[in-house]
Amino acid sequence: MTIVALAQGTVEGNTSGKDTIQLQKTTNDSITWDKTLDEVVISSQRQLVKSEADKLTYDVQGDEESKTKNIMEMLRKVPMVTVDGEDNIRVNGSSDFKIYKNGHPDPAMSKNPKEVLKSIPATMVKKIEVITEPGAKYDAEGTSAVLNIVMVDGSKFAGVTGSISGGISHVGHADGNGYIMTQLGKFVLSANYGMSHISSRGTENHSESENIYTASGSRLYSTAAGSNPGHVNYGELEASWEIDSLNLLTLSMEGYGYTIDVRGEGREDMYHADSSLSYGYNNRYWLPSYSYQDWGGRLDYQHKTRRPEEAFTFSYMLSTTNSHRDQETELSNMTNVPFNYSGYTVFSRERFYEHTLQADWVRPLAEHHKLETGLKYIYRLNKSETREEYQWIDETQAPVTPVGMTGRFNHITQVGAAYMEYLVNYNKWSARAGLRYEWSRLQGEYPDGNAENFHRNLSDWVPSASVNYKFNDANSLKMNYNVNIRRPGISYLNPAVRTSPTTIEFGNPHLSSSRSHNLSMTFMHIGPKLTYNLHPYITFANNWFTAVKYVKDDITYSTYDNVLKYYRFGLRGYAQWKPLEKTNVTLNVGINREHEKNPNQGYTLGSWYSDIYAQFTQQLPWKLKLTVSGGGQIGHDVASVYVLSGSYYWYGMNVQRSFLKDDQLTVRIGMEDPIGNEYHRYTTRTVQGDYTGYRNSWNKSKAFGIRVTWRFGKLKTSVKKTDTTITNDDVMGGIKKGN
Repeated sequence: MTIVALAQGTVEGNTSGKDTIQLQKTTNDSITWDKTLDEVVISSQRQLVKSEADKLTYDVQGDEESKTKNIMEMLRKVPMVTVDGEDNIRVNGSSDFKIYKNGHPDPAMSKNPKEVLKSIPATMVKKIEVITEPGAKYDAEGTSAVLNIVMVDGSKFAGVTGSISGGISHVGHADGNGYIMTQLGKFVLSANYGMSHISSRGTENHSESENIYTASGSRLYSTAAGSNPGHVNYGELEASWEIDSLNLLTLSMEGYGYTIDVRGEGREDMYHADSSLSYGYNNRYWLPSYSYQDWGGRLDYQHKTRRPEEAFTFSYMLSTTNSHRDQETELSNMTNVPFNYSGYTVFSRERFYEHTLQADWVRPLAEHHKLETGLKYIYRLNKSETREEYQWIDETQAPVTPVGMTGRFNHITQVGAAYMEYLVNYNKWSARAGLRYEWSRLQGEYPDGNAENFHRNLSDWVPSASVNYKFNDANSLKMNYNVNIRRPGISYLNPAVRTSPTTIEFGNPHLSSSRSHNLSMTFMHIGPKLTYNLHPYITFANNWFTAVKYVKDDITYSTYDNVLKYYRFGLRGYAQWKPLEKTNVTLNVGINREHEKNPNQGYTLGSWYSDIYAQFTQQLPWKLKLTVSGGGQIGHDVASVYVLSGSYYWYGMNVQRSFLKDDQLTVRIGMEDPIGNEYHRYTTRTVQGDYTGYRNSWNKSKAFGIRVTWRFGKLKTSVKKTDTTITNDDVMGGIKKGN
């Protein structure tokens, strides 16, 4: 038979014969039928993906599967986002991104997305935004990409919901996590706590390296083997109070910490140019006290006006970190050594305190126009203390002055910023233009008087702009330009000297901020079976941070400087293909060219390389789901102006099944690199500088594990969040969360 549709939509049904059926639309928008059919369904395709000037949006509420899935499962369907067999998330092929909830960073999601995102049903989510070129309010903070999860507004619930999850692998790694949420009147509370054990067996590693010194012709050959078991703990408490329909107050407190028992041993031998032994020794090292703690909190107040979408937000954030590292080294079986000690201990303490105040205002100007503006102030204090002690072989020959610098160093950074961003959306065109100004004061202090205190003032303008043209519902083209600012952290700045028999390392307290420029274009096609994008890009900088190495008397000296000139360009591609109803294929691939130059030393290094990530997902009978994923790198990435990294690969697979009502219990069995060697080899080569050579490292890769997750309760709301809040991520070389 023939069906003629006059109303919007499509008609599906089971009919017989060759009759012609006609739908007629009446004046009151109802549809009348000339003939009654069996099991006729009228359906229409809703556009789930939307490409805009500043983001790509996936409409979760418009997807029927959101009624039965959690957020993690929905992420697998979002363009430019991939989730591998171990639930590791990538945005546009990269793991370097931030997870936001309702427009601001969410620590629990960023630190433990695997369990947190799986514990929250997708019915809570309104949409998921993929922001690959953040605007003026993000750029100076160093954020390269944002995955923003926007929750459903105004929902209410009663009761308690949460999840309990745990997993273990055959090498002894184990972890557990608990998440709970409830509502008391206008208050919504949530808590999350997790811990993991990192086994010694699972962290076994060994390496070998060779350096040939250009000036003397000497050769240093080294081997090492060790492990680093440890324990990780993290937790978060969040609360929101919806004072009334226009005012919202939110509070978040979080903590993260780990202790690691690093230990290993090795051998170093130095040979003359004629291959005769110059000296050699065994070394055994251990870190009896290696710990890291991160504590912080955030308070946000949001006031909305009667004008739709207009909002004022005032925020305060406190962040503190504490790193404690004592490394002991014992030397033995020494032959002709040119030093007078049999061991040494390095005591290192680093503490970080940061206070941030921020105010934001969002104001729609007309039907198609919007203005966003804000102010920000950061006070950042880095404090470090380093001390070295030696076990002298002959006390009478001990040097009068210490081999390494002993003392304290404080570094204070103050940043004042203002930004303004204008957005317009009209017909097929949308555009965004923003400008951010940052004034910063860098100040160094030596409490022990080892050097003269210093300070400097810096001024940075940070522009950004993007234009998006939508050819039709399926195809769009976007052009983007932005600037990123990075500031040095305490490990780059700390001038304390750290020594070993063959190396001397120290920071540079006179480093200033660095800036990079980014240009990109993105073509996006969104179809019912195939979605893909093509993303050519170029990034360049003239004063980027870089390691500086040089050799004196066959000892390598390492520090940092603002001298690197580099550019990187390439083409990234993403594709998500659904050839069958229960089959999904995802591909992320990049072809890149990187070039670095240190004009002070006269070194230049460039190379091509390609990275790839692929995933195949198949829904099997009996509610089983199979996921196979893999990836790696082909070619040589430029690790520094001296070093090229080598190729590598990985792969894994898992099978999972859900049980009980609403799939509340999920069991997943997975494996990584099940075939082949137990260790993966990774190679880097030093191709220029005062020495050349290679380093091979082997890390355990084969793993088999099982994970069980139980979700309980019904959840129809979330801790409410203000539309904007604070995020700071502009520091390189400092203490970072989750290291």
